[in-house]
Amino acid sequence: MHRSYAHERDAQIETNERLEFLGDAALNYLVAEALFERYPDLAEGELTRARARLVNRESLARAARNLGIGDAVQLGKGATISGGRQRDSILADTFEAILGAVLLDGGLDACRKLVGRVLISNHIGQPHALVEKDPKSRLQELTQRRYKSAPVYRLVREDAVAGGFVVEVWVQDVLVAQGAGASRTLAETEAARAALTSYDTQK
Repeated sequence: MHRSYAHERDAQIETNERLEFLGDAALNYLVAEALFERYPDLAEGELTRARARLVNRESLARAARNLGIGDAVQLGKGATISGGRQRDSILADTFEAILGAVLLDGGLDACRKLVGRVLISNHIGQPHALVEKDPKSRLQELTQRRYKSAPVYRLVREDAVAGGFVVEVWVQDVLVAQGAGASRTLAETEAARAALTSYDTQK
């Protein structure tokens, strides 16, 4: 259960946090193992980027949604009212906790099957999509190279219940683009993607 559930009851109830720790360790190992075996031509840096793409918060939250985890997690009233069942951070942490529980109950092979089914299978045969730098990294490299300045992301709207986050990206105090997403991170990614498109059209 989520720590908000235990805190509201002021009880010594074990939360998901220890299982999250275990699941996180297993997840990083199993994804690294799968990438190492599937893509023998990828260099170390490419493998690292691919693993980061697969185990980031958005990827884990998406896997949790596909498994229906949000409906099952025990949350406190405050976290529930604020849209916690759809919050990427809670979903990702809960997915890691479930993976930790699977590891204890069924061993590494059971974890391997789960990770392969919900995280790896959709990317088989698509190594280039995994190793490509994400839009935020690409935008930062472009603005540093072109303007000697890093992009600044500003939150315009946050509505976790409705799933709407809107972020603007500014470069040298100039508004370049805007993006929307189900989380702030996703909104920033979309804003960076839009900014890259804007710069491409200016060439």
